[in-house]
Amino acid sequence: MNNVSLVVLAAGMGNRFGGLKQLTGVGPNGETLLEYGVYDAFQSGVRKVIFIVRRSFETEFRQVVVNRFADYMEVECVYQEINDLPSSFFPPSERKRPWGTGHALLSARDALDGPFIVINGDDFYGRSAYAELVDFLRGDVSDENGLRLALGGYRLRNTLSQHGTVSRGICEVDGRTYLHSLTEHRKLRWNKTGDAVHSEEQGIDLSGEELVSLNLFGLQHQILAHLESDFCEFLSLNNKSLDAEFFLPEVVSRLVSNGEATLRVLPTDEHWFGMTYAEETEKVRQAISERIKKGIYPERLWSV
Repeated sequence: MNNVSLVVLAAGMGNRFGGLKQLTGVGPNGETLLEYGVYDAFQSGVRKVIFIVRRSFETEFRQVVVNRFADYMEVECVYQEINDLPSSFFPPSERKRPWGTGHALLSARDALDGPFIVINGDDFYGRSAYAELVDFLRGDVSDENGLRLALGGYRLRNTLSQHGTVSRGICEVDGRTYLHSLTEHRKLRWNKTGDAVHSEEQGIDLSGEELVSLNLFGLQHQILAHLESDFCEFLSLNNKSLDAEFFLPEVVSRLVSNGEATLRVLPTDEHWFGMTYAEETEKVRQAISERIKKGIYPERLWSV
């Protein structure tokens, strides 16, 4: 049986939120939002979690978050740093931030030895989504169409914020829910009557039933080699840039487009919520409280 790891992208500082949102307590005992994701992964059979963080807040991160469940899971913290580049490349001295989510995942390459799930540290995905990805990744690692990859597919209506617009990648799938194409839509919100989702950028209304990506990926270990080669190509064009970013979804899309991988979109009716905006914190606390009342989560997470 393949052992599935969890990779948590937690290096972002949350500019729109206004602080280290990864450390904001939303549970009754100060549990952070990402702890509920780790707990859901644990309940789905995951026993190793790798946090991608910045050195500047690792100590606080370990004290506030990691120490809560270090007795239950194998935990590693790795660093996403600007100068973690292939030997022939050097970052411009004026660059202030790392190189995006693809670069972040490469930061964890030495800690990974099998299939893994990737999540954002400030998003709530729901337990059934983790369970489906774990089941998928414990199957065969490849078929005649190359790497077998997966993506949690959420109904657009279940992924909106009441405090601002969101960006979502809308998935077009075939009859077996394999991805055919993914189109990015920005500035999405409910329309004035609340019966459709309006795309301010495209000027169109959407039903809300569309499957969208929230960057919840189930990936095979072999994708790391593709990431490394694509990152070198990216740097050959952008190594002097102060803001260009190397994104994981773009590498996945290229592999699918080239026929080197298939991507199965696993539909879920789970409700996403997150802390993109500071105003969402109280809503998140309420959502967690409701799930505790329903018995989805215990009052104290790690008393298991």
